Amino acid sequence: MLSIILFIIYTMYIIWITVVNYMPLYFTDKNISLINIGNILLLFGGLGGAAGLLSGYLYDHYKKGYLIIQAGLIISIPLFFFTFKTEGIISIVLFIIGGLFLISVQPVCIRMAQDLLPGNMSLASSLILGLSPGLAGITIIFLGKAADMIGMEHFSQSVRKKLDYEYSPSNFMIYCAVSGIDLADHGFGKWNTFHSGHDDLNEAFNTMYSHHDYSNPSFAITTPGFMTSDSTDRPEGQSIVEFLTVADFGYFSGLLQQDKALYRKKKREIIDSIFDVVEQRYIPDFRKYVVFKTGGTPTTNERYCLSPQGNSYGSNMTPRNIGIGRLKHSSSLQGLYFCNASSGFAGFAGTFWTGASLYQKLTGDRIL
Repeated sequence: MLSIILFIIYTMYIIWITVVNYMPLYFTDKNISLINIGNILLLFGGLGGAAGLLSGYLYDHYKKGYLIIQAGLIISIPLFFFTFKTEGIISIVLFIIGGLFLISVQPVCIRMAQDLLPGNMSLASSLILGLSPGLAGITIIFLGKAADMIGMEHFSQSVRKKLDYEYSPSNFMIYCAVSGIDLADHGFGKWNTFHSGHDDLNEAFNTMYSHHDYSNPSFAITTPGFMTSDSTDRPEGQSIVEFLTVADFGYFSGLLQQDKALYRKKKREIIDSIFDVVEQRYIPDFRKYVVFKTGGTPTTNERYCLSPQGNSYGSNMTPRNIGIGRLKHSSSLQGLYFCNASSGFAGFAGTFWTGASLYQKLTGDRIL
């Protein structure tokens, strides 16, 4: 029983020491001043100490030590996790509340250790307050060494140059399910359909991407159901229709953070604009066949696909990022390889080829 308590407090100290040591670096990268970082850490420790008073009181009255410890650790871990998934004040608040629950388990561990060693209460306290944090501090040395191994500076100069790219533009997607209609009767099949509202494609791109004007949209239409005889991805009698157009990550990210109502309104505006064109040019009364629809913005790409800045296809396909100087699957670090949309040839086929080439290299199994 005592060994379990020691392991729990050891784990708690590792998390505690780690966040106190490395979170100032994280917050500095988020452009938070050193004074404010100090205030954040003060609240982190201060509220955690206050929560320890409450947890000690609860243990004295209800003797539910393991329940209090489990609750503190289980609640704190997701709070720390979402600290890195959010921005601004929300991230800071989650970090502080995570510390509150984490530190609150310490007094309970001390008291439980003393109850297990009633004739050696000083020894019990030293195990919790001395041995455990000491071992955790030693562990942090190795974590620090691992952290020193992370960073762009460890790549060769040539690889760093190839990694210094801007991301490709993002997109707006509409996923639809339609029923009561044969899409083949309207000219759709095993191909993509491209519609442009402008004769000048550069003008079409800039109007939507730079000016966020979708009143005369250009977009692609995909009907993936024609690509396979397998229809298990949708209810019987329904077909999938996908619409794709360009969108600016910065614009949608700003809308989402500032006013979610405006963000949702813009999504509806784009969907309605595209549906209007579809009804005028491709499928009359298209809306009456739609049984399901959902729109995805650049922030959707970032959230669900972990795509930095919601990018569509990795590095931007500019002349600088295409050619013999483009990133390949190899790196300058032994055992580390790249396999993504930014390495190898550009585009979908290029990404597949990079993955297959890397597989061949690592296994010796020829598939190309």
